[in-house]
Amino acid sequence: MAWTRKWKTSARRRMRRMNRILRRWHRRLRGRYLHLLILLICLLLVITAFVLPPDQIIAKRLGLRWHYYRFLDNAFGLRCASCTLARSFSACAQAQLSQAFKHDKLGPPIFLYLILQIPYRLWSLAKLPKRLPCSVVRIQVVYTVLIVALIVADWLLVLGRRVV
Repeated sequence: MAWTRKWKTSARRRMRRMNRILRRWHRRLRGRYLHLLILLICLLLVITAFVLPPDQIIAKRLGLRWHYYRFLDNAFGLRCASCTLARSFSACAQAQLSQAFKHDKLGPPIFLYLILQIPYRLWSLAKLPKRLPCSVVRIQVVYTVLIVALIVADWLLVLGRRVV
């Protein structure tokens, strides 16, 4: 019986330690840090789109031999979303919208979303102790939910075509 009590107390200690770590990360990824992280990711993706030509993927452009970028296509017959989105973003950055829609139908709306996130996040960081107007936040949330729903629907359609 003594070992079970000892085991329970050590398990409680581990859980408390884990909860402290999770709370610390939760605090870090709120407010300013979250806006800054999303801003940096969006800037990185947009700048990469302007640097890459639409016909190459990142690994090819950097001179790397990348064997796994066709894994989904080879294994399951699915198109690789990251490759098609990267090419679509690059075509959008070069103002070749017809080419961008050819690579991925959701590429231009997602690229527009990334571009609109940059001023939104900058505005949020500049005004941080105060909140942004509710209408702006609602528009951003609705657009985010719409983009996520479109991505999920696109993947379900792609998977549905493969299953049938």
